[in-house]
Amino acid sequence: MEQYQLKFECIKDGTVFGLGGSECHGLIYALLGKILPEYSQSLHEARFNPYSLGPLRGEGRSINGIYHLASGGEYSFTISSFTDEMRDAISSLRTLMHPAYHFRLGSADCRWLTLEKIAEAKYQELLRESTGRQFDIVFLSPTCFRRQGISLLFPSPELVFTNLLERWNAFAPISMDVEPSEMLFVSRYNLKTSLVRFAKYKMTGFTGKVEYSFSNSAAEDRRQLIGALARFANFAGIGYKTGMGMGECRFSKK
Repeated sequence: MEQYQLKFECIKDGTVFGLGGSECHGLIYALLGKILPEYSQSLHEARFNPYSLGPLRGEGRSINGIYHLASGGEYSFTISSFTDEMRDAISSLRTLMHPAYHFRLGSADCRWLTLEKIAEAKYQELLRESTGRQFDIVFLSPTCFRRQGISLLFPSPELVFTNLLERWNAFAPISMDVEPSEMLFVSRYNLKTSLVRFAKYKMTGFTGKVEYSFSNSAAEDRRQLIGALARFANFAGIGYKTGMGMGECRFSKK
């Protein structure tokens, strides 16, 4: 797994919706469509995305759910890959990511600055790392879960780790079978909700910090598996629309 930061400069003022996730998502697909059209199409058809996208960050400002980019300002977002194929696809984008390549993001005109790898890990390494009795997950961008058309806004162990387990087993070379709700509980949290605006709808998500604790009966090997999933979240994100800037999070060991 790898995580990359994509930096660009705005050269003509413009706007995107909310976190800019939908626009960044569309941009990545447009770029892949130029270089790897067949792979781009396969991503559209995949059940689970082999990547996640972080929210747009930079020198802009948000007004009523609209993010304003200013000419001369620098901005960035991250993309994480969970498979070798996705990693290679991102690497292929380097041929386009130079200052002479101009593109449109929302209504803003922009040019690329850099594509830089900022983190990496192997699935096997995550499984080998020790996990104590407690750990934190910080939800950096608005996060939610969806069931039967309803948004769920509390990060219970069952929702968080079922979501991570499904994607781990879709992409990791070593599958796992673990039931988090039997051994893990929320012991502390500090969360708030906010609206994320997309072009045709809005979504509510939560941000903040959650402390998870293992029950006294949780065996060490089970804790190892849950810890690997929590670390996987650094790359995968958690919840709904992780391919559009939502659900970005960070694991922190106690």
